[in-house]
Amino acid sequence: MRVKRLGFGALLLALSMALAACSPAAPAGSGAPAPEAPASKPANEQAAGPTEGPIDVPPAPQRQEGPSAFGVPEQSEAAFRGDLQRSGVYRTHGPGESPHLKWKFSTGDGVYSSPAVAAGTVYFGSRDGYLYAVNTQTGRLEWKFQTGAGIESSPVVAEGIVFCGSEDGQLYALSDK
Repeated sequence: MRVKRLGFGALLLALSMALAACSPAAPAGSGAPAPEAPASKPANEQAAGPTEGPIDVPPAPQRQEGPSAFGVPEQSEAAFRGDLQRSGVYRTHGPGESPHLKWKFSTGDGVYSSPAVAAGTVYFGSRDGYLYAVNTQTGRLEWKFQTGAGIESSPVVAEGIVFCGSEDGQLYALSDK
């Protein structure tokens, strides 16, 4: 069996063709006209149904605390934007006092990737083509790795390996020590 990889555009085209094949339209070549789509009404007009009066709308499901179906807590500081709905709302207290700068680190160009933090090291890429590993406490460079082009993707750390994509079209897997 041969598997062909499709780009995103080709995948969308294939999906739209599959959906069109499943539509209630007449079969191709049958000579029967395709059914007409119902005319759409302006948003400010209510659709007239078989009965007059208010329409019963079921209430929205209540948000439940605790683990979701996937075992992920509904509210977690480790979750992107704070919760599974990505609302950006964190149920936590902010800093007790005004924050102060602990350290800063300069690269040869802009930093557009989000950092990954693991085992006391922060990993991030820069448009200067380097992937940096910096100590979270001191801000000192632990190591840097040069790729063939700028890095805008965010690195990921798993099982002691740092994964990062580069504009040179390569995915790099580096030992974090």
